Amino acid sequence: MYPGMFAAIERRDILPKVEWDVIVDSSVELLEKPDWQFFELAEQRAGVKGADILFVDNSPEHVQSAKAFGWQAFLYDPSDHKTACRDLTSFLQEQGVISSR
Repeated sequence: MYPGMFAAIERRDILPKVEWDVIVDSSVELLEKPDWQFFELAEQRAGVKGADILFVDNSPEHVQSAKAFGWQAFLYDPSDHKTACRDLTSFLQEQGVISSR
């Protein structure tokens, strides 16, 4: 992400309605994914390990790294945000994070 990107995504209302416990933005933290330090910092901030963390990214390499670190991970396709958001919503429903509408 570039600085301010997450806030812009929220303003455009293109994410499912989820109240995130913790958001770690690599552009704010100045850590580059797939650096393991990024994943370690996020675990510290969240106060949880692996399977309790959801990582959403548009890079297959970063998603694979998150999975290797033991996280849940979702590959987001920004070229088709409507489909990507629908797929992310389905993923979150399957995980029990949000309920079906």
